[in-house]
Amino acid sequence: ENVWAATEDGSYGFKGLATQLLRKALAKERFEMIYACGPEPMIREAYNLAEKYSLGFEASLERLMRCAIGICGSCVIGGYRVCRDGPVFTGEQLKEVKGEFGCWKRDFDGRKIPIGEWERL
Repeated sequence: ENVWAATEDGSYGFKGLATQLLRKALAKERFEMIYACGPEPMIREAYNLAEKYSLGFEASLERLMRCAIGICGSCVIGGYRVCRDGPVFTGEQLKEVKGEFGCWKRDFDGRKIPIGEWERL
């Protein structure tokens, strides 16, 4: 029903990060569900807010997909293969992979790389 936009420079909609707008919205209104896509650290923050407010959550994750059939392991997060089991994951699924979600990605060889390092590659 309502769609709110956020841009960091304020050129359209709310000036700031999408998660800042989400925090403001959650403080003012009631919601049942949060849907998220974007950079994984941002999705992790939205997920944390969904947990705090006991809301449903779904997110579309983006991972490196070399083979796209689940063999190579480059898109693995926990026990899930983003190419085969996703890319949309529920809050319950993301809870299972909290130690990796928003913290690590995998390189072309399937090695875990901290997300901060990944962004610099």
